[in-house]
Amino acid sequence: MTLRSLEVLPFNPGSSPTRVPSTDGVMARSLTAAIAESIVVPTGARYVRLAATQDIFATYGSATATIPGDVTDGAASELLSYGRDHWRFLGSDVTSISVIGSSTPIVTATFFKE
Repeated sequence: MTLRSLEVLPFNPGSSPTRVPSTDGVMARSLTAAIAESIVVPTGARYVRLAATQDIFATYGSATATIPGDVTDGAASELLSYGRDHWRFLGSDVTSISVIGSSTPIVTATFFKE
């Protein structure tokens, strides 16, 4: 798998980078309703663009994603709304991303190095 560098330039909150290189580092998961799946982060990846065909929840690192109810300890999975690319910086300690949906979305994770 070939990861390309992502040149991070200033952009407005809520928008996406405008010069995104192609990459061979794309993972996909077809989710079953309410069943978490893990996406392995390729060695050297520092950025990920997550997209899905429906709303999903994600957790970065070793925890398993859940569809949260009331969570007040800071450990809830992050909602990633359908219709947007979600960019995240990955620390060197993040080796997997756990994703879950309330129905059956397809999730893609596009990885880039620095």
